[in-house]
Amino acid sequence: TKFMEPAEKKYGWTKDVIMDCLVGYDMKKQCLVFGIHDIKGRLVNIKWHKKHGIKGHNGNTIYPMYRFAKYDLRKPLLVVEGEKDVITTLSQGHQAICLTAGCMSKVPRQYVEVLRKFEEINIMYDNDEAGVNGSFKLLEQLGRVKTVMHPNGSDIGQDITDHAENGVRVEDLLNEQKKSFEVTTAADLLKITPKPVDWIVEDLIAKGVKTVIGGMTGANKSYFVMEMAVRIACGIGEFMGH
Repeated sequence: TKFMEPAEKKYGWTKDVIMDCLVGYDMKKQCLVFGIHDIKGRLVNIKWHKKHGIKGHNGNTIYPMYRFAKYDLRKPLLVVEGEKDVITTLSQGHQAICLTAGCMSKVPRQYVEVLRKFEEINIMYDNDEAGVNGSFKLLEQLGRVKTVMHPNGSDIGQDITDHAENGVRVEDLLNEQKKSFEVTTAADLLKITPKPVDWIVEDLIAKGVKTVIGGMTGANKSYFVMEMAVRIACGIGEFMGH
């Protein structure tokens, strides 16, 4: 319990979350320690932060499993890169999980369908190459997730707990994400009724849309565009069958 007060001040962690998730500090190894539970809340492993767990019990699983089993499917779920970020996110009142084998690991098969039942899943891995690659891997596996972007000016490797130290809350990051973009799946696109297209040259050039004319050197791209431009300017009704 000696590390509780510094953790509360530095990361904004709450005593309830620290105690419930069995977070401790190993004085000998000088690092945080996390208790890994099964779905019934039984302790099945102990993991040292950025190091390892007990030999023979290091299989990939969801942390914190027993909390995950009680999460509300109607509320957003945040997938973060490590146990430390989970504690930070939980302390701010959000639902969060991580994969104990790291961001490049896949969700265990038996939990994929459970995750897909959540109405909203947000990924916020660390601001580095592994975090980006891990986000794409999770997107490929689950098919319907959103990626929460790190604020402009974030350092390489920065994570949710680093942002908390700087006074940036998870809610701030989620609100910033809503201003940026959302991932749209093919299924979502099929439900959209496209607006009528205002064509300049039917099926070739649309009004208000950037168009790229590409081809090999010597393919006469310039003459193609000049001929088309003259016909448009002069009001000639047809261009190459369009």
